[in-house]
Amino acid sequence: MLTYVEAIACFIRGESSDRRSPEFFKFGLENIFPELSAQNIEAFAKDFYREVRCGLLHQAMTRGRVSIVRAQALAIQATVGSDGSSLHIQLDPWTFLAHVLKHFEGYVAQLRDPSQNELRQNFERWFEARAA
Repeated sequence: MLTYVEAIACFIRGESSDRRSPEFFKFGLENIFPELSAQNIEAFAKDFYREVRCGLLHQAMTRGRVSIVRAQALAIQATVGSDGSSLHIQLDPWTFLAHVLKHFEGYVAQLRDPSQNELRQNFERWFEARAA
């Protein structure tokens, strides 16, 4: 599911995340979880990227400040320090998956909407660049 976060940002923006992975990951998080925008998204996205995304994708395990929990109301909960950085992140993968599925269904519906020309052009631009 974490690969979806960065990938959907590429599709929406119509460009590659090469050498800008953290920026695209943050953009994807904000799209999937718009409620995160109300928090200090800069520090949180950086911590989530490092602790969860990089931990799982590079070492096949989350890093030290992450707990995997089940049956949470929110997919992601963070205890935040006074500087805005995450002291601890709780991740519910089941709720996270539900958000990803809902987001993907909404994205596909938008792509099929004839009025969404820019979104469709961005996806096509990204896809054509990758297919070349």
